[in-house]
Amino acid sequence: MEKIHFVLHLLPARPDFAQTMNEVEREIMMKHVAYWTDLMNKGKVVAFGP
Repeated sequence: MEKIHFVLHLLPARPDFAQTMNEVEREIMMKHVAYWTDLMNKGKVVAFGP
């Protein structure tokens, strides 16, 4: 089976997004981190982060 690799660079909604997230944005980001952490723990992702 051939492996496929992707590299993504996501642009934040605003330059200071990490510092000014509201509660809804923070909840969504926590779910996002949990999703990627699970994939990394399963060996499907090599690295992720800011």
